[in-house]
Amino acid sequence: MINSKTAVKVLFVLLLILISLSGILSRHLWKPDEPRVAEIGREMWLNRQFVLPTLNREPFLEKPPLYWWVMSASYELFGVSDGSARLPSALFGFLTLLFTYLIGKRVGGEKTGMFAALILATLTEFSIITHRCLVDNALIFFVTMGYYGFFAGYTASTPRGKWMGYELMAVTSGLAFLSKGLVGPGLIVAPPLLVLLLYRDFKELRRVLPMTGVGTLIFILIVTPWIIGLYQTGGWHSIREYLLQNTLGRILPGAVNHYVGGHRHSFFYYFKKLPSDFLPWIAALPAALAFLFHPPGNFEQPVKKGLATALLLFSGGFLLLSLPATKRGLYLVPIYPMLAVVIGGWFAHACGPKRGEFTSLECWTLNGILGVFSLVPLALAVGAVMIVFTGLGPKDYQMTPVIRRLTPLLVLIVPLGLITFLFLASRFLRSVKSRTAPSCAVIFATVLLLLFTYHEGAVRVMDPVKSIRRFPDKIQPFLKGDPPLGGFHLSELTRGMIPFYTGKYITLLDTPGDIKDFLRKHPGGLLVIPAREAETLPADLRAHLTFLTGQDYSRRFKVRLYRLAQTPKNLPSIPPGPRAPKKAPKNGEET
Repeated sequence: MINSKTAVKVLFVLLLILISLSGILSRHLWKPDEPRVAEIGREMWLNRQFVLPTLNREPFLEKPPLYWWVMSASYELFGVSDGSARLPSALFGFLTLLFTYLIGKRVGGEKTGMFAALILATLTEFSIITHRCLVDNALIFFVTMGYYGFFAGYTASTPRGKWMGYELMAVTSGLAFLSKGLVGPGLIVAPPLLVLLLYRDFKELRRVLPMTGVGTLIFILIVTPWIIGLYQTGGWHSIREYLLQNTLGRILPGAVNHYVGGHRHSFFYYFKKLPSDFLPWIAALPAALAFLFHPPGNFEQPVKKGLATALLLFSGGFLLLSLPATKRGLYLVPIYPMLAVVIGGWFAHACGPKRGEFTSLECWTLNGILGVFSLVPLALAVGAVMIVFTGLGPKDYQMTPVIRRLTPLLVLIVPLGLITFLFLASRFLRSVKSRTAPSCAVIFATVLLLLFTYHEGAVRVMDPVKSIRRFPDKIQPFLKGDPPLGGFHLSELTRGMIPFYTGKYITLLDTPGDIKDFLRKHPGGLLVIPAREAETLPADLRAHLTFLTGQDYSRRFKVRLYRLAQTPKNLPSIPPGPRAPKKAPKNGEET
């Protein structure tokens, strides 16, 4: 018979699975990254080319292939679809939550592990990333698993336990390298080394030193087969482009003069980014730090050191990620599990059997979190009504499809939102009036409800607006008969979404001369081109273009499909005079 503790663990794991899978079937691919990532995986699966990733049949050497190996397996099992493209992210997200729980459990016990995993699962940035096609999800998991190896090795009481823990770091370093390059092993190795140096634990360093040789060999054995395969497939050019341009170039763009990547920000970028990306639990960080630095007298010393170690791992990783010039908010997510463990340790104390013994900071923190959560369902209800009756929405988006979907849901959104608001507001007011803290169960149940509402409800409503599939669906009728399809100055997003949804590859054209050559070889062919690029083509070339269809996704992302006519159209001349008439859009082309 299963005892109650085992039943709780099973239910908790099932909850993590449900959180990870929620919403992955609710929508199509969204920009900016999903179409590109999903298409690279489709081409790898279709062509059985597992060494050199390709996008629109062109080598794609920005990232190693491990994530796409998993995506290929997903396509093999479940077929090519939006959901199967996201399944690897859901899998890596679940495993990250599981190992965050295991780290928290090793540091502070069962409750610390559970709270740490729940905090990470409901974290804004983590939740968004693990429900999208992004190779970063593999990196996040292997870095978290590497930190688990460090905790296991550092706290082990036997040589065998230390060996297994530290060599696990070597294994995950190799797999992290195959996920996203040198940043993986850097995050796994550098922060733990900094921890040992700050603790001045030279005895542990002497224990680790003999293991580094075996660890390096393990790392080489994992990484080398892919490097050799890359050389055999693409030659030294592929090796140089990956290792020099897309690895060293991201860390030190100034050292590689041909690096063309973006996302360049100052050293302090993440200091400004952390508060918004770690919502809603950034509000608990001051109380968690105060608890860590000034714990109660009966607080266990090993637990304090474990939480302090997690905080140092986060701080070391934060510093390491702040050094490169290229930065994005999602690059910080691999170290978020460590901060979740720190805050989870505080919640384990705050929600423990002596939960009445709160400091004023802790009491106000819990009440503040509940107060903010109580406003969210009210905002959802009011926002739904406002959108339906005013048509207001995000800039550059057509809101008609959203309004069409929201109107029937008002029957549920408005009353449920108001009921939830009144319930949470009453709990909040009761806690404030009695100067006590609200129930942690209410807080976490609320944030989980909001999480599922977003992934299973809100994204379904937003999908008609944010789906990238609209343009591929529009051009599908023109692709009957397999006409030649060219593309001029197309982004990776466009080069991903068209093959993924239509199965049609694009001949890439770089100059107006290339378009003329394409026209000469394929009269009657099709041309995909951004709207702004179409306007800059020479007049004699534009005369050969017949507008077919287009899609405006946003102010900056507008795509057009033209047919290339062998005989040029007669463009009207502008009559002489001081006031030339305005030129009307050609053939229904949107401006």
